[in-house]
Amino acid sequence: MSLKDLQPIVPKAHLEDYITTIYGPPKVGKTTLAFNLGKEHFGSTQETLILGFEDGFKALTGAMAVSIKDWSHFLELSEELIDEKEDMPYKLLVLDTADGMSSMASKYVVRRESKADQKRYRTIKDIPWGRGGEALRVEIQEAIERLAKFYGILIITHGKEKKIEPKVGASYDTTTLSLDGKVLDVVKNISDFIVYLSPEREKGKNKEVKRFMYFRDESMFEAGSRFDKIKAKVPYGAKNFLDTVKDAVENANKGIGSDNETEEVEESALPTTASDTQDQQDDSDASEVEVKDVKTLRAELQASVKGLTADQKKSLRSFMVEEIGSSKFAEIDQISELESIQSFIDEL
Repeated sequence: MSLKDLQPIVPKAHLEDYITTIYGPPKVGKTTLAFNLGKEHFGSTQETLILGFEDGFKALTGAMAVSIKDWSHFLELSEELIDEKEDMPYKLLVLDTADGMSSMASKYVVRRESKADQKRYRTIKDIPWGRGGEALRVEIQEAIERLAKFYGILIITHGKEKKIEPKVGASYDTTTLSLDGKVLDVVKNISDFIVYLSPEREKGKNKEVKRFMYFRDESMFEAGSRFDKIKAKVPYGAKNFLDTVKDAVENANKGIGSDNETEEVEESALPTTASDTQDQQDDSDASEVEVKDVKTLRAELQASVKGLTADQKKSLRSFMVEEIGSSKFAEIDQISELESIQSFIDEL
């Protein structure tokens, strides 16, 4: 293909096109969500294969799953999945969990390097000059990326608490993936979505615990996406997950692609009358005034926060995440929400 024939990339809201990582505390529903995502997206359980490095899939009725014995077994299955792709019913592979995957790969690398060096290494750290950590990184990254050329990948892992010590301001605790070192870097770097599952109790007495999914980094949880206009927090569930991804992809695609990229005719593609032009101008003027008000409110909030203590800032962050869905003023463009934040600060 000639360079002059290149077309713009137009992402699609297909689960099988991405590498997604889901993590959270024990028994929050990570494997169940992964299973239900495939069921909701494809319409059946047949297209999703769970590769179980741990046995978290045993209670999932109808799940297509195989228990991984060791890293060599995983490599054999990977070759089969790739070589016989045309005959495979699967479109999505669930790696459950990355922690178990890392443990098996680590043992494999230690044995391989011990044999190569004619030494008796016991752990990755025993391999000199940092070669062990790098060998483990390459082993896991190449294994995942090889499968990702043919299948969608959904990685499951656990969460752990981590203290952040910023150069400016007070330290704070955050929740991140339970992986360590270069394996953590691999998963974070190759993932298109990193989603944290959080069980949260409603305010007041005798309130039930509800589960939420975080798609964006909100200081307290490490999360993120390659799509900048994705919702920060949504209720737990496969349909909510898929709708959130779909909305993010559609927002990213606005203004991109040719007419044949969509079957729908948008209002913006219709002929514009003089009346429409005036209405658009009126809307533009009103929007401009509102943007100025939003900017003013954000500036006032920034000034108010400077006078808060570390504990007050923590309370404010919790309030914003729970009530607004974001802890960053720059991501909030509703005047009513900004005003409610100011009211909360005033009451601190």
